[in-house]
Amino acid sequence: GRLGARDEVALLLRKGWDAYASVNMARLQAVARLGLWDEVAEAIEASAEDVARELALAFLVARGGGDVDALCEFFEHDDDDVKRVAFFAVAHEPELAARCAEALVEAVSTERDDDVAPVLAQAVGAAGLPVVEPLVELLESDSWETKMYAAAALGYVGEPAAEVAPALIARLDDDDYDVKREAALALTAIGR
Repeated sequence: GRLGARDEVALLLRKGWDAYASVNMARLQAVARLGLWDEVAEAIEASAEDVARELALAFLVARGGGDVDALCEFFEHDDDDVKRVAFFAVAHEPELAARCAEALVEAVSTERDDDVAPVLAQAVGAAGLPVVEPLVELLESDSWETKMYAAAALGYVGEPAAEVAPALIARLDDDDYDVKREAALALTAIGR
């Protein structure tokens, strides 16, 4: 078979749950995109982890057009790994991110953990939310990854982020190449 064939992609879920929650979510997304819902349901049932099963199910229900509330509840979970996977899920599904807008705005206004903030900034950017000040605060992080994704998200905001151009200009002198690049791209996107 060729890479990406339905049967081969379905094998992703038959391998069992990975130690990394983001790997499991990526597997679910790949199979769901192909419409292999029976395989997805089977994998969720086979999960030994209650939290992983609940998160995967909430993602699939929301992705299928159902209620997003159950998925958004994971944005406030006590476990950073769970929060990261929830943000990862919506960051890679822009339509879903837009439906979770209110919960994302709340999360980006309060979350400052550098293990979670980068993927949260990705989700905010994917939703195209006009959230500016919390993203500017993330530009001050010690984490290059948090700064990079915050700058990228400000670029997605576009013109409403023009008022914070000085914060992006300051990131042009950052020690990290990726932060500088994303700051420059954001400035271009907001017209500065």
